[in-house]
Amino acid sequence: MCLLIKESQNVDGGLWTQYIERASKTKRDPTCHDWEFLARFLTTAAGSNPVVSAMAHRALQAKQYEADKTWDALVMATQGHPYFHRFYGPQIYTSEDLPGWVRAQASTKVPQERKVLAIKTIMVRTSEDARAVLRCVLVDADGKVVLDDWVKPYGSITDDVKAFGTTPEQIEATSTMREQLQQKLLKLISPDTILLGHNTAQDLCAIRLHHAKIVDVGLLCRSFDNPRHAPTLKEIYETIARDNEAMGPRDTDDSEPASAARVLVDVGRHLKDHRMDKPKSHPTPKNVDNGGRQEQQSKLFVHKIPRMVRPEEIQALFQPQPVVGNIKMSSGGTWSALLDFGSPALAMAMFDSVPGSTGQDTRGRAQKSLYIPLMFNSSDTQYVEIKIQKAG
Repeated sequence: MCLLIKESQNVDGGLWTQYIERASKTKRDPTCHDWEFLARFLTTAAGSNPVVSAMAHRALQAKQYEADKTWDALVMATQGHPYFHRFYGPQIYTSEDLPGWVRAQASTKVPQERKVLAIKTIMVRTSEDARAVLRCVLVDADGKVVLDDWVKPYGSITDDVKAFGTTPEQIEATSTMREQLQQKLLKLISPDTILLGHNTAQDLCAIRLHHAKIVDVGLLCRSFDNPRHAPTLKEIYETIARDNEAMGPRDTDDSEPASAARVLVDVGRHLKDHRMDKPKSHPTPKNVDNGGRQEQQSKLFVHKIPRMVRPEEIQALFQPQPVVGNIKMSSGGTWSALLDFGSPALAMAMFDSVPGSTGQDTRGRAQKSLYIPLMFNSSDTQYVEIKIQKAG
């Protein structure tokens, strides 16, 4: 709850400070106040800020489910996490299908034993996508492999696929494309299926799958004292296994995604049965700024924008609208800026929604052209080309 309050201060427009002053309190640190005081703030702020309202609703629901040892309780805990809104943007929860995205259909009949499916994907960088799905594995709650498919990504692969146990020739011979993978998934899941993963937002974005019932162990296991560090699946499992002699060494590498998916099931089951435990600390790797990298991946870089185009016009091209910052003028009569969408998943979806093929800039980074209208008079409209690319 304290972390949620701190997160809400980025979007509440000073509501927390006003609440503290009205209550005649002197300390603004949420950790200095009891749960009831914090809950009253969220209830109060919810009426005046829709973003805080959504955060408060999820957090208070998660509190009600806190002692409930069910998979649905973990879904609520994931949605109630203070950092949930950073990674799970509206492209995952929207009621409208984005181009190229799919969602599970209510007509799909799923056996009870497949209510929970652990998902593990291998992603690679290609000339058209920073995170293209290369392999997708689904494992049920009993550890049985339900799906294990290699996928041929669009564009040329720039990563070394040998690290994933395959070769470029084998990938080239693969007939399954992302669309075929989507159709296979739709036969295996329903809207009530719970997808259990680690950083599940990346899996869903790579597959282009809308889904609401998610358990993200990477999110749930972030430590309270260092919430910006996202622990790896290996770190999470080893932390749990230290206190459980029955859990021996397991393989969590991408070369064995089925084994990693079974580890996800074990971790999820442990979290389900120990909901009241405080997440333990995980060491932050040295010289790695995960928070900074995550923050950078939440942005898109736009450049070659004519000076007569205002920042508000660029902002209005996207829904939801990003924050325009780091504006720089060039000597050639154009300017550039960073568009902050607040979530890597949302930034990726916005980049993918730009029509047209993906090219490359002089450094080999994925880039698209975006055309915006310039109206000189009521009958003369010209279009100018600007460039947009991923900042992370």
